[in-house]
Amino acid sequence: MHLTAAQAILFDMTYLIENIARHIADGSLSASDHIETCLAAIDDKNGQGQNTFIETYHDRARAEADAVDTARKNGWILPPFAGVSLSIKDLFDVAGEVTKAGSILLADSPPANADATIIARLRQAGFIL
Repeated sequence: MHLTAAQAILFDMTYLIENIARHIADGSLSASDHIETCLAAIDDKNGQGQNTFIETYHDRARAEADAVDTARKNGWILPPFAGVSLSIKDLFDVAGEVTKAGSILLADSPPANADATIIARLRQAGFIL
């Protein structure tokens, strides 16, 4: 089977997400360690994270990761992607946050009252956004 470059990238991303989810689920990787690694990459002044993200929510991500780790340790049944980080474009409403779509003209808009459907579904699947 021959994959196009785009298909290969998508396959690699899916494989990585599934691996991270499996390691968090079996306890060989904590959600907190995963999130800290992601946040460190975002904050690395020599990396691309500083130029990639408009907003980051370190405290919220850490709290959600801690909750996943606690739930896993307590034997709770968790969603399939519990504790896996995922970045999203600033085009989707996130409850309590201003959706700016990358525009300074929208910076003073009111915060979203609710998550967009796709955001709600990603959260239900366990992703930390």
